[in-house]
Amino acid sequence: MRKRAFTLIELLVVIAIIAILAAILFPVFAKAREKARQSSCQSNMKQLALGILQYCQDYDEKYPPRHNGGEAFSWRATIQPYVKSLDLLKCPSNPTNGWTASDGLPRSYGCNGHDSYNTPMRSNRATAIAIVQSPANCILLCESNAGWNEMNLDGCWDWFNHSNANEPCALFAGHMGMANFAFTDGHVKAMKPVATVSLAPPLNMWAVDGPNVLPFGGDGSNAYNQ
Repeated sequence: MRKRAFTLIELLVVIAIIAILAAILFPVFAKAREKARQSSCQSNMKQLALGILQYCQDYDEKYPPRHNGGEAFSWRATIQPYVKSLDLLKCPSNPTNGWTASDGLPRSYGCNGHDSYNTPMRSNRATAIAIVQSPANCILLCESNAGWNEMNLDGCWDWFNHSNANEPCALFAGHMGMANFAFTDGHVKAMKPVATVSLAPPLNMWAVDGPNVLPFGGDGSNAYNQ
């Protein structure tokens, strides 16, 4: 009896089916992997936010300054006794998470701090947590690219509409277009950056007197150029 073998056409059909299945499944696997990384990042930010809140309890219910005269006293260094981990400062999806500042600590996250605007964490001065009118809607921490110790809504609209191709956006939204945000009440949520601010109706999750206040810094017109 002759042994039956695959014909060339049958072999090509099998290869085509395998290729189709791979094309369908690989994106699913990639999304599942990124979702796991996003969850790991959310866990990091949750613990960092809790570390900041523990600091507040020890220091008259006031936030740590974003830095205190130098990077050696950045908020990352200040809360280390509470979190006791450098790995929490690294987002697994952020390609710049190994970048270190002069304080020697990685930078995947930035605090919501600015000296000229009403943000929770400012330089060289302590802001009382009681000043935040809506803790569940006021950003405390967000994801950032290399070089950013603090983040704020001060007219840097490149976060939402990247107009300078030679420089990376300050805010990192690498989880399938989403970014994780930790709020002043301690909860963490994944959002699109544009969901944190708008002109009509007024929305400003970066302000301690928000969220129903107009964005500060610039007129905000570029926030809609998506």
